[in-house]
Amino acid sequence: MENADNGGIVWSDRKRIAFGLPWTFTKYTLTKEKLLIHTGMLNTQEDEVRLYRIMDVTLRRSLWERMFGLGTIHCCSADKSAPVPSGCHGYRQQGV
Repeated sequence: MENADNGGIVWSDRKRIAFGLPWTFTKYTLTKEKLLIHTGMLNTQEDEVRLYRIMDVTLRRSLWERMFGLGTIHCCSADKSAPVPSGCHGYRQQGV
């Protein structure tokens, strides 16, 4: 997979579970052309989904999550190798 810097990083953050703290080894990177999901610490895996293949995006935010600028993004794609990538749980809202 090519370097994310070539596509111009639009957003990058880690998966957040409790209290908005990044306690997991999952990192999401959004470029102008693709969504990269990098998981693991010792054994790593990187999934790449081209943005033109994303069919549906859902954002869920409870009152608690809205208060702290958190939420869950769920993406459905037409990619045969990763038709439903992991939801981007616990992102921090950023002005993009």
